[in-house]
Amino acid sequence: METRSPFDDDYGYYEADNKPAKTGRKKKKACLVDPNAELTMLTACEAVVQIMDGSGLSKTALKKAQPYLKYVAELQQISEMQALFLALVLNESLKDYTFIEDLSELLDCRNITILRYSNDLDQLVKNHLLIASLRGGYKAYRISKEAIDAFKENKHFVPAKKENLSPRQLMYEVMTFLRHRKEKEIGYQEMVEELRNLMNCNPTTNFVQKLRDLKLNETDETIVMILAAYHIVEYKENVSLSILEELIPESAGFSLIACDLVHGWGELRKNGIVEQGYEDGLRSQDSFCLSRKIQESLLFDLFDYKFRTKTPRDVVQYKSIKPRPMFYNERIKKEIDRLGQLISNDNYYSICERLEAQNMPKGFTCLFYGAPGTGKTETVYQLAFQTHRDVMKVDLSQLRDMYVGESEKQVKAIFKRYSELNPFNDTPILLFNEADAIFGRRLENVQYSVDKMENAIQNIILEEMERFEGILIATTNLTSNFDRAFERRFLYKVNFEQPDLETRKSIWHAMLPQIDVTTTDELAQFYNFSGGQIQNVARRLTVETALYGEQSASVENLKMICQQESLVKTGRHIGF
Repeated sequence: METRSPFDDDYGYYEADNKPAKTGRKKKKACLVDPNAELTMLTACEAVVQIMDGSGLSKTALKKAQPYLKYVAELQQISEMQALFLALVLNESLKDYTFIEDLSELLDCRNITILRYSNDLDQLVKNHLLIASLRGGYKAYRISKEAIDAFKENKHFVPAKKENLSPRQLMYEVMTFLRHRKEKEIGYQEMVEELRNLMNCNPTTNFVQKLRDLKLNETDETIVMILAAYHIVEYKENVSLSILEELIPESAGFSLIACDLVHGWGELRKNGIVEQGYEDGLRSQDSFCLSRKIQESLLFDLFDYKFRTKTPRDVVQYKSIKPRPMFYNERIKKEIDRLGQLISNDNYYSICERLEAQNMPKGFTCLFYGAPGTGKTETVYQLAFQTHRDVMKVDLSQLRDMYVGESEKQVKAIFKRYSELNPFNDTPILLFNEADAIFGRRLENVQYSVDKMENAIQNIILEEMERFEGILIATTNLTSNFDRAFERRFLYKVNFEQPDLETRKSIWHAMLPQIDVTTTDELAQFYNFSGGQIQNVARRLTVETALYGEQSASVENLKMICQQESLVKTGRHIGF
């Protein structure tokens, strides 16, 4: 495009005369530009700045600058007045931000004069040629590096389309716009439009497809995107109302949105898409998170699903569990049978649907407590075998890390790993064996970091149990150390008592079928053993028979083994 230089005779030479401006600012001496040089985006902007510097935005100056404003306007597809402000901000690009006051000082006019053209500045922001923000309560502008690079190459600047993003890249781009909004660089409606454009550019992404399937209105859709981005990028599963307030202004109806979230009146809460968050293990009135159901749907491909094709080390497949006969007192047998019916595939999912319809938690949390050796852990495995459910066993020894904060992360990772495993098979059982090691009483008036960490672990587990969806079974020998808050979170509690006489007889006979019934009945009556102790006797007898022959299976030797087992178990035990 051929456009004459401002230094051509017809336009006159605009020479800065170093006359102090009204604001007290001294104008910079004009830098001579080669009139024969090819006109570019940068030289045109430079000419505009030279002509308009100290001009008071006069018609005369605008007429002199008009050919160069036209060049910039046509190249960037904007109006000539917008081209003027783009050139002025570009001139100030070495600063972090350019304020209205900077522009009025450069032009030697009043601030209110610049405000008359605020629509032009807003349009430049909308076209991504400028980035706006509030700095110290005042609006300021800057030009992105990408735009400046395009100007250097004398190109029309077009923001790069964020297409074909990976699921994680998509979440990072969402968070980028949220940060721009938080820094007041864009308005709320601009943020919403950018998020919509991002979705339109990535329509096949699982997150976008599942979000659109929900058929939410614009505001609810935006809230879901906010919660998802904070969850994935900032690792904040719970987002406070104060954060939402920074992003959603009152003009967009924040008070009504907050009211709907807190009281559960809006569609997000009613439809189980968003739920109240947690603080110190308890429901919070002013923080919110995506429900587990929605997390699994929207964020499906953002979690680590490496075990889709192979079983993790901490998961016991039900097919690998050997079926064993279990012997209980009549009361325990009824409770275990009932629990087995509840978690069977025939009943479990229909019960979950009914609970969801009643807006009740869908988690089945069970506590098996009682004396050592009464079959608590084995019962879990046998239930898993009967109902075709794998068992994810928690290794409690790995939960406490020497570094403060790491243990809390590991506890959260357990429940997250369980939720990731859940969609790929029939709901597994999450097993906390000897749970008293971590389900203890919370300490009061803590001062030391170790005690604070212990309380933090308790609070995280309480929080996770409150929102748990699945089947959790904890076993313990000691309930006296349990926090009352944990007791309330167990839907079923089964007390495994020492087996009664008839049950002991059945166990003895099953463990030692080669011994006559009269002898096993006598042993059952004389020794008040648990099932675990009877199993120890049977194993000991099997070992000695293998070493010394069948004569070791004499009644006398059997009673001696029982006596030794009795002596061992009447001493002080440590968790076994």
